[in-house]
Order: sequence, then C-alpha cells, then structure tokens
Amino acid sequence: MRLLKILFLLIVAVSLSGLMACKSAHISGGKLHFDQRRFERALEQFQLAIIEQPDNGEAYMYLGLTEAELKHPEEADAALKKAVELMPELGDQITVNRLHYWTELHNDALRLAGEGNVLRDDGDEAGSKAKFNEALKQFQIATIYAPEQLDTHIYIGKLRYQLGETDAAIAIFTNVQKMAAEQMANAQNAAEAQKKQEDVNGLLVAVYWDLANKAYQTERWDDAIRFYHNVMEITPDEPDLLYQLAGSYFQKALNVPKEEKTEYLREAANFYQKVVDRVATDEDALYNMTVALWDLGEYVDAEVQARKLVDINSKDGEYRILLGRILSKLDKKEEFVAEFVLGKALSDSRPETAATVRDEATNCGPKSDMLDALRNRGEPEEVRRFTDSSGQEYVCWFYWTEGKAYAFVNCKQQFQSEFKASVAGD
Repeated sequence: MRLLKILFLLIVAVSLSGLMACKSAHISGGKLHFDQRRFERALEQFQLAIIEQPDNGEAYMYLGLTEAELKHPEEADAALKKAVELMPELGDQITVNRLHYWTELHNDALRLAGEGNVLRDDGDEAGSKAKFNEALKQFQIATIYAPEQLDTHIYIGKLRYQLGETDAAIAIFTNVQKMAAEQMANAQNAAEAQKKQEDVNGLLVAVYWDLANKAYQTERWDDAIRFYHNVMEITPDEPDLLYQLAGSYFQKALNVPKEEKTEYLREAANFYQKVVDRVATDEDALYNMTVALWDLGEYVDAEVQARKLVDINSKDGEYRILLGRILSKLDKKEEFVAEFVLGKALSDSRPETAATVRDEATNCGPKSDMLDALRNRGEPEEVRRFTDSSGQEYVCWFYWTEGKAYAFVNCKQQFQSEFKASVAGD
C-alpha cells in the first residue's frame, strides 16, 4: 500500500482572540502574544496565569496550545488534558485543535516517508533510512495529539517494517486491531461500528498485503507466510491470497532440509486445493498442486489433478507431459508414453495442413491404420509430429471437439488418448 496523504477536513486556524474572556491579565496578555506568534512570551504569561489561578482550565488550554506551537508535544498534551479535567466544556474545542496539530504532523510524516521511498528507489539506502526515521518520529508525535487515529499507528508499523524491525511492526499491527475492537465497542450504533471495522480492516489488509508481497519478492518465505496469514484472518476466502500463501509454502519447501519438506509441501497442496475449491478452472493452482502432490509422492491424487488440467486445456503440451510422468510413476507405461508423446508434439512442433494428412495417409497404403482412421474418423482438427531421442517419429492427430487423440508410427496406430471435448472454435 502506498503512503497517501490524508486530507483532514477539520483543520482550524488557531486564533485565540475569539475564545472566552477571562479576568486574568496574564491570560489576556498571553492571548495577545499568541495571536502575534510570540509564543515564548505567551508561554510565560500563561504559566503566570496558572500560578495565579491553578484551577483555571482556560489557562491550561492556552498553555497547551502554546506548547504545541513551540513543538513541545508532551507538555502540550499534559496541559490540554488538565484543561479538560478542570473544564469539561472545553473538550470539543480542544479536540478540534488536537486534530489540527495531528494533521500537520501526520501529513509531514507522509511527506518524509514519500521522500524516503524515492531515495530507496534511487539506491540511496542510508538517505532512505534517515528519512524513514524522521517520518517515524513525526508519526509518533502525531499520536500524542490524537492517539485514537488508527491510520497513524499503521504507518508507524509499516515504517518499522521498512527499517527491518519486523517483530515491532507485528506488535503494532496487533495493537491496532485491539484498538479498533475497543473503538467498535464504544460506537454509538451498529452502523458506526461496522464502518469503523471496515475502515480498519481495509487499512490492515492493504498493509499486510504490501508487507507479504515484499517479503515474497525478496524470498523471505517465513515473513511472507506470516503476513499472508495476517491477511487471511481478515479476508479468509480470497483466491489470490490463498494462491500466494500456497506459493510461499511451496517455496519454503524448496529451501529447507529434506526431512522438513513434507510439512511445507502439505500446506502448499492444501492451500492450492482451497483455491481450486473456489475457482475450479484456475490452471496455475491446479498445476502447482499437482507438482506439490508429485513431490509428496502422492501420485494417485496427482493423476486426478493432472487429468483435470488436461480437460481444462487439452492443447497445453506441458500438462500432458506432467500427466505422463505421473502415469510413469504409477506403472501405467502405455498411458505414460501416449501422454508424453502427445505433450511433446504439442509443445515442440507446429500444426500441419489437412492436405499433408491426406497425402501421407494415402501413401501409407489401403490397409494402413492411418488411411483407415482418415476414412472412418475424417480429417483431424490438428496434426503434430514428435521425434524421440532414438529418432522415432510419431504423427499425432487431434480431434478436439471429440476429445480424442491418436499417434501413428510408420502408418500404424500406436496409442490413443481421451479427454474432455472442447467446444468448436476454442
């Protein structure tokens, strides 16, 4: 997920001249200095006002806003909290101003993070890291003013991850989910609660997807598996997610000792199956599941899946070659040769014209299998050839709309294969 600038629609120009009147001369003087942006002098006046009237919530509010302008977030937060404690009626006004400072800090952090991304793309890792750290600091300060803003916490987690602090990032994301649940519990109505949950889930899904994909691209399989599972906890039935998770397990299996492979291959096969359960014609998922089952030595199940592949796309030679190899493991020698030869013919040669078929069949003689097939079945819809390592040539006829294929050697039919017929024009 790209860092996008959040537009805050409630930014209020902070001007204290219109706020409630107060009898304290120090507050009046402080307000004047504040409006003229003489914040150090304003600070002194508000501090004196509090000494003079320690229970004056208005003085604490002005003090907090002044501390915020002086970039003293902790002091500002403490003063604003004290103001609300003393004068609850100031709560809404203080919330608006807190959001004003949060917006400035949050958007500044987004800008810094964006600059960091540019530097990283340009190969400046040191410069990128420095910008990310600056952005992180700004985001953290923003949470002081508006700790309830979940998107800021999410960006903090993402930056932690980009800085290599994976465990810290995960802890932050977990905390965000808890915060969202608490905010839902305090929602005024069901619609508000649902909207809040959808907003948080959307942000988390985007971030976890981004983290998972980056981990996958950099071959950090454990992290990829972890983050894809995080996504699955929120959106469990997405075929693309299940496919990526299966692929992560499969790649992990290729990079562990032999005694550990079975566990990861099993997970890969299971998740590919989940994809196929949702999208029965997903060829990539079927193919990868078949390979995983092959690697697990589960050849009977692998044959079932490979035949599904051939039925879905009978013109793909690689599918037939895979099926043939599985049949070989099951000691189905004749079927193995048939599918392997047909697959190699489809993969390694170009289709020929019907005229070639007629001439060749005629030259084979009146009693040949090839001429007999031409008379009884008609011209094939496609003809291919394959020559094996010994120099033996196979002539392969395909009748796609009938779901049949035949192979001839020296005019004699050697074998045939049946599969799901395709619709004319496919």
